[in-house]
Formats: sequence, C-alpha cells, structure tokens
Amino acid sequence: MFPEVRFDLTNWSGVAEQGTWTGYKEDGTVIGSATGDVTSILQDTMDYAVVNGYSFRATGRTYQANGSVPFLCLYGTITIKPSICNVMLFDNCCILSRPVNRGPGLVFDSFEDLTFEYRGGQFVYEGDVAGVRFEPTNLVPADNAILCALAKVKFQAITIRPNSGIDAAAVEWNPGSHKIWAGQYNFGEVDGLGVVHETMRVMSPTNGGSFENNMVTASMVSNSTRATVQVGMGQGNQQKIRHNSWKFGSLQPGTASSDGFNTFGCYDRIEVGVIGNDNMAPNGLNRGIVLEPGSVGNRYSYNEIYGSNGGDVVNAGTDNVRY
Repeated sequence: MFPEVRFDLTNWSGVAEQGTWTGYKEDGTVIGSATGDVTSILQDTMDYAVVNGYSFRATGRTYQANGSVPFLCLYGTITIKPSICNVMLFDNCCILSRPVNRGPGLVFDSFEDLTFEYRGGQFVYEGDVAGVRFEPTNLVPADNAILCALAKVKFQAITIRPNSGIDAAAVEWNPGSHKIWAGQYNFGEVDGLGVVHETMRVMSPTNGGSFENNMVTASMVSNSTRATVQVGMGQGNQQKIRHNSWKFGSLQPGTASSDGFNTFGCYDRIEVGVIGNDNMAPNGLNRGIVLEPGSVGNRYSYNEIYGSNGGDVVNAGTDNVRY
C-alpha cells in the first residue's frame, strides 16, 4: 500500500459539532488534532499532502440510524493549494462550512490533473460567497501557469443553509483573468434551498480569462430565486465561455421567479432531462432554458419543461438550436 496523508475522525461524543479529528503524516506521525472547529488542522494536513506530493484521504462517519451525524466543522475558509497530479478523497464526511467572516467555504486554487472525490457525505455551507469555488489565483508548481485544468472532481451533495446571503452560490467557477479548462465536474445533488439567486454559476471571465472545454454533470440542481444554473453574468467576454458540455437529470428552480438554465455562453452543448415538476415547483418557474443576447452556436435538448410562466425556451441569441 502506498503511503498517504490522512485526516480521520478519532473520537465523537455524540454531539453533532463535537467530533475530534486528527491529521497524520504518511508515516503515522500526528500533524495535529482538534475538536469542534477543525479548520486550521485540516488546512495544515492538506497543505502537507500537497507540498510533499502525497495523496490525501479524510474518513469520518455519516448519518447514524438515529439521525445523528458527527459534522466536520469548518468555521474558516479552506483553500487547496496549487497542485499537479494530486489525489484527494473525502469518505463518509459531512462537512459543516460556516466561515465566521462569511467568506467562501472550500476554494480550489490552480491545479492540473487533479482528482478530488467527496463520497458518501454532504457539504453544507452558510455564508455570503460560495460553498465550493474554483478560482485559479497562484502558479501551479513546476509549470509556471495559473489555471484550473484537467480535473476530475466529484461531490455527492452540496447544500446551502438558510442563513446564507442571497448572493451566495452552492458551486461557483470564477476564472477571472485565467483559464478554467478541460475539467470534469460531477455532482449528485446541489441545493440552493430557495435562498440564493443562483445555485450553480460561472462568473464572467475578465480580459485574458476563459471557461472552456469543461464537462459539468449533475443529477439534480435545485432551489434558486433567479437561475438554478447561471452561465456567465452578463454580455462581457461571452466568447470566452465556450465549448463546454452541460448535462443534468433534473433542474428544479423551486420558485416562480427562477429560470432553469440561463446562459450567456457560446458553442456549448446543453442537455436536461426535466425542468420543474408539480412536486418541487408547485408555483411553476419563470423560464426553462434561456439563451441570452450574445450567446452563439449553442446546442440544447430537453425532455420536458413543466410550469414555465415566461416560456419553455427563450432564445435571444444567434444560431442556438435544439437538437
């Protein structure tokens, strides 16, 4: 067995936010241990794994038969340092991310060839920015590039808590002036809880940045007040959001004011099984699929759209075609 850096639940009193977690080096040496807020110990353990080129694994416990769960509590932002060819796994961990400064929960800095899997647990966020954010900022080691590229990222479940701000998102890609390129992003359930404007969103790139050649899939994205999935935030630099693939089993806006899928992007492929239904959207939704002015060359498909008040498809762009 190859050595790996570990972060494990080592003691639990039965109180949700009072688990003790311990970080271990590859040789079993203890990096640190904490009960309650474990932000600093988790950050130190992940940093050690990245800097020294080891895989990282966190192991906890999920919901018990009686409904109790030992949360991995983070009251600060966790940032994954720039990395290349790293593997990071979270098994049976329910994370409660509640940064005291209301900042982002988990931030992915630059990477290449990253494998990240969050399996068998729920990531719960309370704040004003984003639960999970992809934001290339610093140089990838050995490559002198600032980008997020060639990722295989998987989350089982991400949800917003009721006290989050309306401008927060469960998942956000924020390329800025850099590239988010050729990644695979897979989600089970992503839930905005009817609190946030957008449950999942791509921020518009600034000059020099782009979001392109990515594959995003999700079983269900739900409960927003403006758009369940928002691709681009306006007409600036639209041609830099391009050649992506979007595939969803279900989009459930949850409020009559929200669109299902709204995009300013170009030359993307969009596939949705269903948008809205009587159970999750009894008041209907605003619009199903919206192709905003300046969007070009997108190909979209859907099986059914229920209860749209403003139209199943609103196509204000150019050469956007249902296939």
